Amino acid sequence: MTVYVDDMHMPAVVAGLNRSWSHMIADTPEELGVMARRLRLKEAWRQYPGTWKEHFDVTDAVREQALQQGAVAISAPHTPIMQMRAYERRYSAQFVSDLLPGLEEALTTDTAELPPLPPGLKASLDRVTTSWARLSWPEGHPIIAYLQ
Repeated sequence: MTVYVDDMHMPAVVAGLNRSWSHMIADTPEELGVMARRLRLKEAWRQYPGTWKEHFDVTDAVREQALQQGAVAISAPHTPIMQMRAYERRYSAQFVSDLLPGLEEALTTDTAELPPLPPGLKASLDRVTTSWARLSWPEGHPIIAYLQ
């Protein structure tokens, strides 16, 4: 099973909880559901089910639990890329073919240096980037370089 958690750490108040939030995604909806159940997340909290954006928002504490249970850490800017690539593999959609060769291999190493986003893909993710850019990010957060 391949489940991923990003390092967004976005501060937000959700259902009265003032926490830092990240995303949990997986190669398949089934794998995402298995991990969600292990973490005691409600199915109703799954966002965008059946689309390439399918994910759970998780607090930092739940993110750490997911990592302890085998989830793979990825950077927040790579989350939509991984989501689209998983969707492409599942449904043979052709909107993200090998834009980042070697990404899966990079994720299997402990000191993974993920490749930068190519200009064309960054442009295609403008909607995601624009919404993330509106947030106040701590100085030095790795996502800032992708939002400039």
